[in-house]
Amino acid sequence: MQAKLIKLDLACLCVFLLFILQMHVLLQSWPPVDQDTALELLDCIYPDKNVRDFAVKCLKQSIR
Repeated sequence: MQAKLIKLDLACLCVFLLFILQMHVLLQSWPPVDQDTALELLDCIYPDKNVRDFAVKCLKQSIR
């Protein structure tokens, strides 16, 4: 039983990592978001560095 749970945990981890990688790929081609959305992406509930970098890039573009 424990071996099955370990396999399930690993499968869930793999799916989660694939989701994160896919999100990173999408962010590269995503159009800029408005300032309010960019500020929301800088909240601590979005700790991913790529998401935060995207938000900063959007904010920089909005002040030009």
